Amino acid sequence: FTLDWFGKAFSDPDLLGGLFTSVRLGISSAVLATAIAMPAAMVLAWREVKLRTLVMCLLLAPIVVPQIV
Repeated sequence: FTLDWFGKAFSDPDLLGGLFTSVRLGISSAVLATAIAMPAAMVLAWREVKLRTLVMCLLLAPIVVPQIV
């Protein structure tokens, strides 16, 4: 049992390119989701919004029914 394959994997430029692309995409999607979700949550919590129940149902639907995600 050795860890030599780690060295081989991290020396492969195609693998590193894919890894960095995945990390960049993950970080950017997390930042974008937070930037959208925080103001939406604050508005829903602090102000009276028409169709509040509908908006809450749409936002919580992926949690309640994870198969549609």
